[in-house]
Amino acid sequence: GHADLSSCHHNLANSFSARFKITQRPTDILLAHFSYHTSAMSITGHPSVCLESARQWALLAPDLENWQSETLAAHDRVINLISLIAGIENTSKRQYEVLKELSYDCTRAAAAAMSVNQPLKAIEWLESGRCLVWNQINQLRTPMHELYTCQPDLADRFAFLSNGLEHLGSRVEQSHSRMELPMHVWMSVEVEAYSHLRLAKEREQLLVTIREIPGFESFLQPKKFTDVMRSMPEDCIIVVINADKSRCDALILTPDHDEPTHVALENFSHEKALKLVTDLRKDLRSSQLLPRYSDSVQRKAGPVTSFKRKDNLLMMQVLQELWTDLVEPILNSFPVEFQKGNKKGKLMRIWWCPTGPFAFLPIHAAGVYNQSRHGKCLADIAISSYIPTLSILERLRSRKKTGFSNGSVLLVSQANTPGLPKLHFTNEEVQKTSLELDRRGIRTETLRGEKATVTAVLDRLKAFSCIHLACHASQDTKDPLNSAVHLYDGPLKLSEIMKKNLPHAELAFMSACQTSVGDESLPEEVVHLAAGMLTAGYRSVVATMWSISDEHAPDVAENFYKCLLKDKIADDVVGLDVTGSAQALHVAVQALRRKLGDSPEALLKWVPYVHFGMAVWKRTQRPCIGHSNLPAMQHNLGSSFLTQFNSTRRPADLLLAQSSYRTSATSLTGSPSVWLQSARKWAQLSSGFGELEGEILAAHVQVIKLISLVACFEDTSKRRHELLTGLSQDSTKAAAKALSLNQPSKALEWLEAGRCIVWNQISQLRTPVDELHACRPDLADQLILLSRQLEYFGGRTDPRQSGMELPMQVQMTLEAEAHTHLKLAKEREELLASIRDLPDFESFLLPKTFAELMRGIPNDGATVIINSDKSRCDALIVFATCAEPTLVPLERFSYKRAKNLAEVLRLHLTSRGLQSRYSDEARREARGMRGADETDVLQAVLRDLWTDLVEPILPFLPAEDKDEKDDLPRIWWCPTGPFAFLPIHAAGDYNNHGSRKTLAEFAISSYIPNLSILKRLGFDRQGNNGDRGVFLVSQADAPGLRRIPLTDTEVEKTFNELRRRGIRTAVHGSKAATVAAVSDKLDSFSCVHLACHASQGTKDDPLGSAVYLHEGPLKLSEIMKKNLPHAELAFMSACQTSVGDESLPDEVVHLAAGMLTAGYRSVVATMWSISDEHAPDIAEDFYKCLLNDETADGVVGLDITGSAQALHIAVQALRRKVGDTTEGLLKWILYVHFGI
Repeated sequence: GHADLSSCHHNLANSFSARFKITQRPTDILLAHFSYHTSAMSITGHPSVCLESARQWALLAPDLENWQSETLAAHDRVINLISLIAGIENTSKRQYEVLKELSYDCTRAAAAAMSVNQPLKAIEWLESGRCLVWNQINQLRTPMHELYTCQPDLADRFAFLSNGLEHLGSRVEQSHSRMELPMHVWMSVEVEAYSHLRLAKEREQLLVTIREIPGFESFLQPKKFTDVMRSMPEDCIIVVINADKSRCDALILTPDHDEPTHVALENFSHEKALKLVTDLRKDLRSSQLLPRYSDSVQRKAGPVTSFKRKDNLLMMQVLQELWTDLVEPILNSFPVEFQKGNKKGKLMRIWWCPTGPFAFLPIHAAGVYNQSRHGKCLADIAISSYIPTLSILERLRSRKKTGFSNGSVLLVSQANTPGLPKLHFTNEEVQKTSLELDRRGIRTETLRGEKATVTAVLDRLKAFSCIHLACHASQDTKDPLNSAVHLYDGPLKLSEIMKKNLPHAELAFMSACQTSVGDESLPEEVVHLAAGMLTAGYRSVVATMWSISDEHAPDVAENFYKCLLKDKIADDVVGLDVTGSAQALHVAVQALRRKLGDSPEALLKWVPYVHFGMAVWKRTQRPCIGHSNLPAMQHNLGSSFLTQFNSTRRPADLLLAQSSYRTSATSLTGSPSVWLQSARKWAQLSSGFGELEGEILAAHVQVIKLISLVACFEDTSKRRHELLTGLSQDSTKAAAKALSLNQPSKALEWLEAGRCIVWNQISQLRTPVDELHACRPDLADQLILLSRQLEYFGGRTDPRQSGMELPMQVQMTLEAEAHTHLKLAKEREELLASIRDLPDFESFLLPKTFAELMRGIPNDGATVIINSDKSRCDALIVFATCAEPTLVPLERFSYKRAKNLAEVLRLHLTSRGLQSRYSDEARREARGMRGADETDVLQAVLRDLWTDLVEPILPFLPAEDKDEKDDLPRIWWCPTGPFAFLPIHAAGDYNNHGSRKTLAEFAISSYIPNLSILKRLGFDRQGNNGDRGVFLVSQADAPGLRRIPLTDTEVEKTFNELRRRGIRTAVHGSKAATVAAVSDKLDSFSCVHLACHASQGTKDDPLGSAVYLHEGPLKLSEIMKKNLPHAELAFMSACQTSVGDESLPDEVVHLAAGMLTAGYRSVVATMWSISDEHAPDIAEDFYKCLLNDETADGVVGLDITGSAQALHIAVQALRRKVGDTTEGLLKWILYVHFGI
C-alpha cells in the first residue's frame, strides 16, 4: 500500500534492464519484466509512473516465452492508464499537452494486437486510446434516461458531478500563462485543481456504485467490439486504418460479419504515409492555399498558374499512391456482396477512420487521374465520409431524429475579416442558400457583416438545428484549441465550440479553409473544427482539408442544398433531411469536378471538401416501426411520465414525457389524430424549455402539418369543421410562439397553413393546372378527376348527423363512401408526390413559404395580419417591397380584452334587435328597453380599437406616394381570433370632432380571410368581366321572416343605374327568386346583388349560414360547391353576411368568405343587420361610384377593382347623413369589403 512502491519497482526494473544490456543474462530481463509488471499494476502509485512501467513492460513482452499473452496484457494496461492520466488533468489544454507524449501508444497497441492475430482487440484498443478528450466530454454529457427511471437520486448526483467536471475542464487555466500571478489568484487556481481532483474521484466511486446495479454493469465502460457493431449502419462499410512504425493495417467492418476483415498494407509504412503528407503540404504551400482564397488573390501570389514543374504534380502523385497502395487493396478485400455494388446502381458508402499520418491524407479522392480514368477513382465507386472514432456512430445514431431541420438553418457570412483577404463570394453563397431554403419552407436567419459576431453566433446555436458558415478559418498548430472560424469581432475558437452541448443539432456546413486539419503532434486526438462540431452535437459536418476557392464555393453550397432537399433516401422525412448530406456533398463536388476537370489545378479546388458524421440509417432498423399501435403507446407513455412529473416534479420525467410525445407525433404509422394529440402535448411541454428553440419550432411545425392532414381525412366539410372546433387556437398559438422567438416570417407561414383549412382544401381541389397540362397532360387529367371526386364527397350532406337511426343498407353505403374517400385521398397524395418529382413542380400545392405568399401582395397599400393568442397579441405588416413582416407587438391588447370587446359588442347588438335586416318600425318593437349608459358602448369599443390597436400600427405602414386623385391608401385587414368579430375598419374616437381620429379618414379598409386569397384573386388580372352582367335578386317577403319593403326599391335603383350605363342585367324578385333559379343564374353572370334576409349558422351547423329566398334558404354549404371562374362582384345587401362562428374564428365560416371561395373577387358584406331604409342609398351610391371609377382606364363595363373605394365613398355619404352618434354608427359602420 505504500505510495512510493510503484516508483521503487520502476527504478528497480530500470536497473535490471541496464544490467541486462551489459550481461545479456536472461534472468535480468525476467527480473526487469517482473518489476515493470508490478509497478504498472500498482493501485497506489502515481498513474504516470504506472504508465511508463506499462510501456516498458510492453516493449519487453516479445522477448518472453509466453510473449503473446504478455503483449496483450501489457498493452491493455497501457490503454487503461492513458485514459486515466488524461482524466486527471483538469483542463482540456493540459490533457492535450499530456497526450502529445502518448500519441502513438494506442496505434502501437493495435499493431501488436494484429501481430498476434487479434483484430477485435485492436479495434477495442483504438477506440479506448484515441480521441480521449472528445470521448470524455461525450461521457460527461451522456443522457441518463434509463438511470433516471430506476435510480433518480444517483442520476441527479452523477449529472451534478459531470457538469462540475465539464465546467472545470473547459475553463482557461491561468497558471500556464507567462505572467506572474498574484497570490490570491494562484491560491484560487490551486483550489480549483483540488476541486477537480475531488470531483473526479467522487465520480469514479459513483460509477462503481452504478455498475453494481443490475442492467448497468457496462455503464460508460469502454466499448467492446460487439457494442461497436451494434452501431453499424446497414449496407455500408467502415474502414479503420492503423499506422504504426512497425506496420500498417486496414480493418474492414461490415454489418453482417462478426469479425473485422484484416488487410495488411504491405506496400505502405508509417514513414511512407508521413512522406505523402509532406508532399501534399509542399504542394499546397506552393499553391498559396492557406486561407479561403479568391482566384485573383491566388494568381497575384503566383501559385498555380503553371503546373509544368514536377512539384506541381505532387497532388496527383499522392492521390495515385493512395489508390494503388491503400484503397485498391482494401476494395479488393471487401466482401463479395459489396464488390458487386448496389442492385439499384447506388454508390457504395464507406466511412474512413484513419489514424496517424493517414488522418491528413485525402483518402476519399484516391485515384489515377489521367485522360481515361476507367474506374480508377474512388469517387466513381463510393461515397466517402470520415469519422474520428467508431464510438461516434453510436452516439449519433442513439440521438432521436427530431426533424428540427424542417425550419432552422443559421447562415453566417463574413466577407471582410481584419487582416485576411476579402471574400467576394460569401454573400452570394449565403444568398443562394437562403433562397433555396426559403423556397422549400426551411426557416433561416442570416448573420452578415457586422451582425456576424462571436456572441451572436454562439447565442443562436441552440436556436437552429443547422448552421452554414461562409468565412475564413484557421488551424493553430501550437495550440489546436485556438483553431477558429473568423467572424466580425474576432475568432470563434474550437475551445468555445467544445463547450457547447447541442442535443438537437443536425448539420454544420463549414465553407471555410482547413476546418478538418488536425494537429500533427496529436493525430489520434483529431483536434480540428469538424470534430469539434461533432462533439458539440452536430450529426453531420461538411468541412475542408485545405483552402477552398471563393469563386466556386457558392455553386457547391447551392448544389448541396438542392440535392439535400430533393433527396429520396428518406421518403418519410419532410424538410431538410441531413441523413442524405454525404450523398448531397458527393453530388455537389462531382458537379464541380465535371465543370473543372481533373487537372492538378482543378483537383486542388474540388478535393478539399469532406464529409464527417452520420450514416443513412435504414428505417427498418427502428424497433416496431411498422406497428400501428406504437404512436398510441408512446402517447400513453408520455401521459404517464407527465402524471409522474406532476407528483415528483423531477425534470427527468418531463423530458421523458416530451420525448415520448415527440416519438408519437413523428410516427409513420397509426392514427393521424393520435399524432396530432401528441404533437400538441409536445408543443405544450417544449415551451417549458425556453433555451431549446429548435424543439419548440419543430413541435409547432408538426402541429400545423397534422391539423391540415387530420382535417383532410374527414369526409365532409361539416365533419371537418366539427373537428377543427377543438383546434381553433393552435395556429395562433404557434404563431405567437414563433413571434416570441423573433420569427415573424415563420409566424405568417404557420397562420396561413393552420387557418381557413377547409377553404384552402377546397381551393387546392380547384387549382388551375394549366402549367402541368403543358408538360404532363396525363397527370393533370388524373389530378383533376381525383380532385373533383374528392370535392364531391367533401361537399355532400352526411345523414349520420341527423340523429335518426339509419337502415343497414344506408349505413353500409355511407361506410363504402367513407372508404372510397380515404382511398381517393391517398391516391391523390401519391399522385402529388409524383408531380413534385417533376422539374419546376417541387412545391406544387405545398404550403406557401413567406416568399411565395409575398407574390400575391398588391403593389399599393399594406396588409395587416393581427394575431391573437392568450399569451400575446401582435400585428404583422406586409407590403410589396418588404423583405420580411414588420412586427408590431400590441402591448395594450390581450386575447381576453379582445374577446370581452367582441362579447360586449354582441350583447349591445342583441339588445337592439339587430339580428336581421330591419325596418325602423320593426326594430323599435323588437329591441325593448335598454339602460341609459348603453348608448356609449359602441363608441367605447371603437375608441379602444383606435387607441390600442390601429393607432400603434399606423406609424409602421409604408408611406404612400400621393397621385393626382389623392386617393386614400388601402389596408387589407386579416384578423384572427376575437378580432375577426370587431369592426376594425371603423376604429376611431368619435367624440373628438376637432382632428382626424378615425381610421376611415386615413385609409380605405378591406378584409381578407387569409393571405393566400390575394394571389388567387389576382390584382394583375383585369377586372373586365363586368360586361358579363349583374344578376339582381330581391326577396322582400321570405316565409317566416319580417317584410323588408325597400328591397324592391334598392334593386330597382340599381337596375336603372346599370341599364343606363349599358350593363347587362337580370332581375329575380319575389316568387321568381327561388334557390334553384338563383343558383343557376350565378353561373351566367359575373356579378350578383342580393337584397334579402340572411342569417348566421348555429354553432352546431356553421355551414347553415344562408340568404333567404322564396322557397327557402340558399345555404353556405351550397355556395361552397360553386366554382365560378368568371365571378367578379357579390354585393350582399343582407344581414350578418360576414359574421363567422365564434367557436371557429380562424376558419372564417361566413357567407362573404364562401363567396370568395366560390370565385368572387370582391364581396360587399355586413357585420350585423342593415337598415332597410338606407340600403337603397348605399347601393345606388356604390354603383354610381363604381361606374365612374377611373382606376382602370379603357375597361368597358363594370370594373370591380374599385369596389372597395366605391363602398368607402357610399358609406361615408351615409355617415355624413346620419352622423357619428350611436344610432348613426350602427347604420353605417356595419358595411365591410372583402377581397381586392
